[in-house]
Amino acid sequence: MRSRKTERPTLRVGRGSIRAAIIALLAERPMHGYQMMHELATRTSGNWRPSPGSIYPTLQRLEDECLIERLNDRGKRRYALTDAGRAEALQTSDLQPPWDKIARAEPDAQWIRLQRLMVLLDGTLTLLGETGSEDQKTKAGDVLADAQRRLFGILAEDD
Repeated sequence: MRSRKTERPTLRVGRGSIRAAIIALLAERPMHGYQMMHELATRTSGNWRPSPGSIYPTLQRLEDECLIERLNDRGKRRYALTDAGRAEALQTSDLQPPWDKIARAEPDAQWIRLQRLMVLLDGTLTLLGETGSEDQKTKAGDVLADAQRRLFGILAEDD
């Protein structure tokens, strides 16, 4: 069985925060996507670790909006603000950078609990995948499909 590294739970961050953070970071200097992920994790004391799955699609959207441009830096993609991007950065420069609020925020206790449960579930599924019978794997798939339906039901409930 593979060992699982227990990671410190991170905060949930609103969708607009990643866009604002990228623009604010690129207002400082051109960066690679990985540098942005590292900077945001560092500036929030590890409370926010955006994934490549949130950084790179946002970079593509900003590029489509002509707010950033891709630079070639020895075969690596670096990004910089365009004139339109610098204008947007100036419009929001008097606002608090998104990472400031996140750095001081306390993680949501229920979200931390859910993340920890997911780590445990992942380990259990790995064990089941490596040692379980086909029947056990089928039953586990049914349980997961039911759990997904039930979770969507919870999301659909009115508060």
